[in-house]
Amino acid sequence: MGNKETEWLGKLKEKYEQTGQEINTYLEGLYHARPITYWDYIETETLLSLQKPRTYFPDELVFIIYHQITELFLKLIEHEIDQLTGDAQPGFDQFKEKLPRIKRYAELLVDSFDVMRVGMSFEQYNQFRTTLTPASGFQSVAFRRIELKCTRIINLINDEGKKKLIDQSGYKRAF
Repeated sequence: MGNKETEWLGKLKEKYEQTGQEINTYLEGLYHARPITYWDYIETETLLSLQKPRTYFPDELVFIIYHQITELFLKLIEHEIDQLTGDAQPGFDQFKEKLPRIKRYAELLVDSFDVMRVGMSFEQYNQFRTTLTPASGFQSVAFRRIELKCTRIINLINDEGKKKLIDQSGYKRAF
């Protein structure tokens, strides 16, 4: 056995001893395990089975996949925001790394709207869209969580809502 293998075995043994576990159990499990493939790790089959059109219009599939991709990008944005707003106190270097990522994901979302604008039949959209009522992309929970993580809640309330808050509470504050 080479030096690298011995070094890694030593590191693994130390790791599992710290948790009171026996490394040999893990090594035996590794021996019996099938190697992982890309499609198993990404769960491609599951991912590609998640599109369930409600009509027979072919372009409804484009609509569904586009919105699923949007939700995945929103998850990426939220993942980066959470690393900046979590319990840890991020430093300048983390902001310098994470903010361009967030910006890139947001730009991809804005640019990707052409997938629906020119990638679907407008007539088909107008027909299958009625079967989705009242569902709307505005109901995206991820989008709302991102909004709440990026600003004070008062900034998300329109002028009419702010007026109602003032009227109900009797408390006037500069919004």
